[in-house]
Amino acid sequence: MKIEGINIKGFKGIEDFNHRFNNTVTVIDGLVGTGKTSLIQALRFGLTGELPTSPIRNGFATASVMLDCGEELCIEREISRPSKKSVKIVGRKVGVGASEEYISEISSVGNEIMKIATSSEVLTKLKPSEFGNIFLNESEEKKSFTELINIFKNIDSKEKKAVMAEEEKEEKDLPADVITEIRHLFSGKIITLEDINKAYEEARATKREYTALHKAAVSRSKDFLEITKPEYSESALRKKLEEIIGVEKNIKAYEDSVRDYNKAMENKKEQEKRIARIELEIDLNKATLPNTEKYKKNQNDIEILNKKIIEQEKILQTLNDNIKRLQQTILQLDKPVCPISKKLICKTDKTDFRDELEEAIFENQESVNTIKQTITEFNELREALINDVDVYLKNKEKYNKKIILKKELDEIKAHPIVLPIKPEKFEIKKDYSEEKTALQEKLDLLRRYYDCEAEYKESKRLKRFCTIYDFLVKALEPKGPVIKEFLESFAEFLEISCNERANLLKTGFETKFIPEDGLKVLFKPKTGTEFLPFSNLSNGERIFAELVLTDLINSFCNSRILILDDTDHLDKKSFRMLLDFVTRDEIKVLYDMIIISCVSHDDMKEVIKEYAVDRIEM
Repeated sequence: MKIEGINIKGFKGIEDFNHRFNNTVTVIDGLVGTGKTSLIQALRFGLTGELPTSPIRNGFATASVMLDCGEELCIEREISRPSKKSVKIVGRKVGVGASEEYISEISSVGNEIMKIATSSEVLTKLKPSEFGNIFLNESEEKKSFTELINIFKNIDSKEKKAVMAEEEKEEKDLPADVITEIRHLFSGKIITLEDINKAYEEARATKREYTALHKAAVSRSKDFLEITKPEYSESALRKKLEEIIGVEKNIKAYEDSVRDYNKAMENKKEQEKRIARIELEIDLNKATLPNTEKYKKNQNDIEILNKKIIEQEKILQTLNDNIKRLQQTILQLDKPVCPISKKLICKTDKTDFRDELEEAIFENQESVNTIKQTITEFNELREALINDVDVYLKNKEKYNKKIILKKELDEIKAHPIVLPIKPEKFEIKKDYSEEKTALQEKLDLLRRYYDCEAEYKESKRLKRFCTIYDFLVKALEPKGPVIKEFLESFAEFLEISCNERANLLKTGFETKFIPEDGLKVLFKPKTGTEFLPFSNLSNGERIFAELVLTDLINSFCNSRILILDDTDHLDKKSFRMLLDFVTRDEIKVLYDMIIISCVSHDDMKEVIKEYAVDRIEM
């Protein structure tokens, strides 16, 4: 993953820094405290999210790092007080975990490998098991199932001896049940390291499961050795118990039949009473079949009478209005005012006109009396019809009820309650509860013995599985003999690959990989010296050790970034050897970025000028 540019603000010793990388190899030089380490830590933070102690510069509220990795990737990370992190990928805010996954996918390098590639300190602190796992996780080393079985056969451990002792087998032979469990853990014919790791986790889980089951079985069967097996026969006890149960069933069947017969008798009597009540209600119900035609005619006649009454009331209202107007006219005749003008006094004799008006009032009053009489007659006739309708409806209701009662009576008579055969007298001679309880106690004691015996046998079986999986887990663990066999298979390859690169440094530097608790690494600083652990190397020798190991990891894990952040202890000659190595075309083609940090001494500056590298002076 190529980094084209970096922008840093408020991070550690850096206030504001921008740089564009124009070369594969970049040398950062400067005096102590000028920010070399801060620049590399910022680069590491941008790539991995790894933060140093107190990353925010004094006087700043936040620290930020932006890495321009070309069109496909731009990483922006920010840390604010007290410890809030945020990440943007190509300008879009994402979660910290999601950002690491995205960067790993783009670069094809896991976050942990990236941390090693960008920090010598992380590399030198790796334990042998952690160092070995780097190659184990990336290795394509494979074994056949037969080779795997042979590895198990050749294991010499107390767990293996425990497995063999239980089966009384020859030491070089694996018991069939052990091979069966190994086959269960490895379904394929070709076994990879990934298969080993999966099998190890499955074996651990299975071991825990069998251990728990064994513990429970032991607890359930703890009394087995103290129980004496009863001398009586289970079949004889069961036969006697079944006989008693058969008698009790007969007794219960008799009691049930008596109860059912008595219940049927009660129901039959209740049914007969119900029939009698219904027949009485039917006899008392004198309703006759309703005359529907007469009902319809009465309803029609009531409607006609209602219309006639309304018509007569309208005529009555008109006559009353006429009488009122005539009476008002007579009142006006008594006044001496001319009907034409109120200013004129009328002296005309109005007696004849008054008589006519009074005659008209009398005639109208006669008509009113006649109309009222007619309305009264209509109302009386309508009331009589309404009474007939009410009588009809009541009769109809009673008649319908009578019909319902008849249907109910027919239904009951159609399904008469039939009495079962009356049970014959059955004499209960004895209570069998005590005898049955005694038999059941003996059976329970037998069952307890058999259950404990079964649990005891199960505990033995489970103990065997626990012993097998103790062996398998120990054999498959990361530091175990199976993984060690895999490590030994490619330790020589790693040595050759690493020493080929070391020879390019022309220092006589050699490495040795020893499968021990993972993968232990020893270094021979120069020809004729002994192989030493990293901790026994001089400061200058450690730099070359870090270089060859980091280069090996990068080549093995496809990482294309190499950072050496502590070359202060190299002399001029060794520093030139280092630059000779990283500027070789066959080395540069393997990397997108190589960064070397050094102290800004005059002799180092002279060496830097000899090479076509990107230089950052801090």
